[in-house]
Amino acid sequence: MPASTSTAWSEDVQDLNTSTAESVTSPATQDQDVPPSETVMVDDNTKRVTEYHRDEEGQLVKKTTTYRVESRTTKASKAVIARRKWTKFGAAKGAAPGPEAVTTSVGEEVYLILKTHKQKAEPQDAEPEKPTGITSVSCRKCGGSHFTHSCPHANLDTKPVAPQVDPESEGGAMGAYVAPNKRGGQSQEQENSVRITNLPPETQHEDLKDLIREMCNQLHMAGMQRMYLAQETDAVTGFKTAKGFAFVTFHTRSDAEKAIKHLDGHRYGHAIIHAELSKRN
Repeated sequence: MPASTSTAWSEDVQDLNTSTAESVTSPATQDQDVPPSETVMVDDNTKRVTEYHRDEEGQLVKKTTTYRVESRTTKASKAVIARRKWTKFGAAKGAAPGPEAVTTSVGEEVYLILKTHKQKAEPQDAEPEKPTGITSVSCRKCGGSHFTHSCPHANLDTKPVAPQVDPESEGGAMGAYVAPNKRGGQSQEQENSVRITNLPPETQHEDLKDLIREMCNQLHMAGMQRMYLAQETDAVTGFKTAKGFAFVTFHTRSDAEKAIKHLDGHRYGHAIIHAELSKRN
């Protein structure tokens, strides 16, 4: 009977985190029990596990695996620690501590990353207004984009709107038409109004309002009553551009004179603006 050969156990590979398997020829039959697995702590950080099984030819195979043991500290809330001490019941009754494969499904950890800044919304390109085919409305008195009968500065413009009458007669000849502003002299509102000209085309209503407000604060004025900037709208692009002049009404005549002194010859953009009292029609 040939002698059986066996590899000495002392020749097992001792490298960390490695597994070695070797065939052990044994005359024992398949019915012989396989030796139980063995676990040995080599030191505080190394564990060696030895397992046995038979291959397809019936030979006994020994497998030695070496593990590195690490201790890690994890943080858990008091509520989690308290739940771990609960007694398991149902299908998991009597199971070891920790998640049970029968009743618990463990997924990957998902980390929530909060952004520290808000992303700026990309401005959407505004589509230009399409021409409707309707002729734009233009005032015959001030040139603004409104009807003549609703002009807010009907008494402040310099264009005549009625036939001239003899200035010596306030009432005019019998049956002759006399403009309203010719019948009783200038109104109080017109006396406090300033006409600003030579404004750049890109002037906007808010820009001019900021200029007047800054001037009132600098000169300690009461402010303005109202302001009108003449603009026209492009029929194709829909953008509004200034027509070069504006009217500003102040509370008192002295404020109007201060504004003229401050604004006349003032540099505004690339232009030098001109300011004067609004004249009668």
